Amino acid sequence: MRAITMSGFGVDAGPAEHPTPSPAPGQVLVRVHASSVNGFDVSVAAGYLQGMMEHRFPVVLGKDFAGTVEAVGDGVSRFGVGDRVFGVVMQPFLGDGGFAEYVAVDAHGPITAVPDGLDLTTAGALGLAGAAAHDSVAAIAPVSGETVLISGATGGVGAIAVQLAAAVGATVIATATPGEEASFVTGFGATHTVDYTGDLAAQVRAIAPDGVDAVLHLAGDGTALSALLVPGGRLASTLGFTPEQTNDLGVTVTTIMANPASSTLDALAVKAATAALQVPVTRTYPLHEVPQALADFRGGTLGKLAVNVAAGNESRLAGGVDVRDGPVAATSLLRGTWRSASREERAMSLQVALPAASTTPTTRLLASGIVAGPLFLVVVLIQAFTREGFDLSRHPLSLLSLGDLGWIQIANFVVTGLLYMACAIGMRRVLRPGRSGTWGPLLIGVFGVGLIVAGVFVTDAGAGFPPGAPAGAPEQISWHGVVHSVGFVLAVFGMIVGCLVFVRRFAALKWWGWVAACVATAVTVLVLISQPDVDGYSLRLVIASAILFGFVAALAARVIRGLPDAAATSTRGRD
Repeated sequence: MRAITMSGFGVDAGPAEHPTPSPAPGQVLVRVHASSVNGFDVSVAAGYLQGMMEHRFPVVLGKDFAGTVEAVGDGVSRFGVGDRVFGVVMQPFLGDGGFAEYVAVDAHGPITAVPDGLDLTTAGALGLAGAAAHDSVAAIAPVSGETVLISGATGGVGAIAVQLAAAVGATVIATATPGEEASFVTGFGATHTVDYTGDLAAQVRAIAPDGVDAVLHLAGDGTALSALLVPGGRLASTLGFTPEQTNDLGVTVTTIMANPASSTLDALAVKAATAALQVPVTRTYPLHEVPQALADFRGGTLGKLAVNVAAGNESRLAGGVDVRDGPVAATSLLRGTWRSASREERAMSLQVALPAASTTPTTRLLASGIVAGPLFLVVVLIQAFTREGFDLSRHPLSLLSLGDLGWIQIANFVVTGLLYMACAIGMRRVLRPGRSGTWGPLLIGVFGVGLIVAGVFVTDAGAGFPPGAPAGAPEQISWHGVVHSVGFVLAVFGMIVGCLVFVRRFAALKWWGWVAACVATAVTVLVLISQPDVDGYSLRLVIASAILFGFVAALAARVIRGLPDAAATSTRGRD
């Protein structure tokens, strides 16, 4: 059969031929019509569960499934051949999955009949996200007239939770940026939206001065969100947030370990079949395009990305844009409820609580940090070999800002600085809260600011450039030359410190290769720029700049692919 498999750690998941399973006693074999992408699938593909769950390679990805019963094992009476069913693959190990033409599952597990009025593609996107939303809303038990804040409302879980809370008469405040995201969540019943990129607390207080009655913590800072509750308020978290992490002892906190029980799936399916619940599918991919769907999910999703296993070669776009579906770090479950769960419960709970990624706009911001350095160096090298009188071995790059064509290098400094500032904004969105999530992006931003300052305030002519300038150092340094030097110091030393700040996050993750890269970058650059020998200083500065550019580019690429929250290894406070 066709399937999306992963043959080992570090191997990209992709289409492959895989043996068709046979139903064991108590199991049903489902011919899969549809599935959907969840944060769990992205995390498995990235190798984040290595050492946390058993992997029986080749692992077939995919948690959700919907299709028809192809065969039944001994002792099965609940379903018959031809029945339409949907559910979630839940096992204490990784092996079988829904991104395949067939999957064998326990007939008494998280599987139920698809009612009339519900198509299989929609059912295939309902199971995991629907169960997480159902259990989260049930935990806070909102009633008519109460105000509920849903942080992480634009993802699949959040969009369903908005509908479930609004259906009981609650006033829903949903996190969403203005524009398409806000329209998306209000279309599902949110009364108000608050921009999570701004002052969230002030926006919520403007709507509910006394606080909100309940919070769904699907994304963001749980401690900050809990501070927005009224005395005695309730908070449900899919990110492992526990009562010990709130400063208000009167707040009730429930850590969600979502359970896609068949009874829950039944209730969700009836709502979806009767149009009481909309499953927020925004795009559907054929099976062979699942690797692209995983990449798109890492870039962020608005609602759900469905997979049509039975489809041909064309995908269909249902509209919408991609945004952040709250980063539900599996590793965060090591806190609180996780510590008291059995091994099997932990393995099962991991399958409903793993990280999504940042938004597509955020991905573009991060990509700025990848292109900034090469762009800067290409422009510099073109000038170095075409500007009359310029010698890269003895003239600092800053001298290119002088003369009739100096505007080119000035623009180069400014554009590169702006790109690094954009990258810093993207990193802050993705990494905060978490180790290095504040100071790391801030120092990359300082790097960008320093480059802008160095560009706007030009250095003084010297070393014979531009042609006609004094052969040696300038006799007197101008005020703008001083400011230029300040910009240089800000950029270089800010980024050196930034490299060391990221050591903390990677060390907590035990990513020792990255730890070594951070330290090596900082030390190498410091040595290069600290050499007292004037000869070759310009070249050393170019090399140091290239190393810093390369580090930021590699870091941005790693964050785009996914960088887990370091909370897995410690419960200490975060910066």
